[in-house]
Amino acid sequence: MLWNLLLTAISCSTPESDLGLGNNPLLSGCGGFTDELDRHYDSDTKSCGDDRLIWGYDSTTQTATFMNEGVFLNCCGLHSISITQQTNGTYVITQIDEPEIDDGHELRCGCMCLFDYGISLHDVPEESIPIQIVRYVPDNNPNTWTAWEGTLALSEGNGEVLIQADVGWCD
Repeated sequence: MLWNLLLTAISCSTPESDLGLGNNPLLSGCGGFTDELDRHYDSDTKSCGDDRLIWGYDSTTQTATFMNEGVFLNCCGLHSISITQQTNGTYVITQIDEPEIDDGHELRCGCMCLFDYGISLHDVPEESIPIQIVRYVPDNNPNTWTAWEGTLALSEGNGEVLIQADVGWCD
């Protein structure tokens, strides 16, 4: 699958020390990985997609991979991703969208884009695991929210979860 190739082939600038338990971070440009064009959208341009989590599990390497496609955010931002585990066993995937800073001022654009976030998690036994996807945008109100939470049955090998249909500026 395309997303599996992306998880192994693409690198990004997120430092390994910021990943928590995660590995192989992937952060797309505007338009996501499936749309290589650097598109910017405004309210007069259609920018619509589904926010969805695509996941896979390799039982040989005990590696779970997560790709969140269609995350609708401001075009200008610094993106990063991490995975932590709460004491109750829930894996928390945190997607961060921070404003760029120039001369002490936060910079945002007057456009929105669909972005993709990906990360993998090693040494996970083949069982059902609780997942929570959290988004952190420090200049937003609220600045942190849960986009999705649920349980993934890794024994199924792969799957897809619709987080929200028709995100963005849809007709």
